[in-house]
Amino acid sequence: SPSIANGDKLIKNNTLVSAVSVDVSEKVNFSSENYKLQSQLDEFCSKNYELQSQLDDVSKKLAVLVERVLKRDEKIQELESILERNKDEFNIAITNLKREIEEERRL
Repeated sequence: SPSIANGDKLIKNNTLVSAVSVDVSEKVNFSSENYKLQSQLDEFCSKNYELQSQLDDVSKKLAVLVERVLKRDEKIQELESILERNKDEFNIAITNLKREIEEERRL
């Protein structure tokens, strides 16, 4: 019967339309999810760039501080060396003074 055949065609067409509709809907959802992920990735990249820039600044400042500390260490060593020489000279002067005092006592 033609009406049964038309009914079958209608059911097949509805099934096909439903399948296409689900497929399109899934693609739209995927596209929407992809857009969200791309936005998050862009935001992450931007934040990463900002943090990298801050890290570069901190690295430069740290390098300057390390250089200052090394120069201070050199200065401290230099002063310790001077102090050691002065201490030796002081001890020699004290020893000489004690000798002079001993000699004066003998007189």
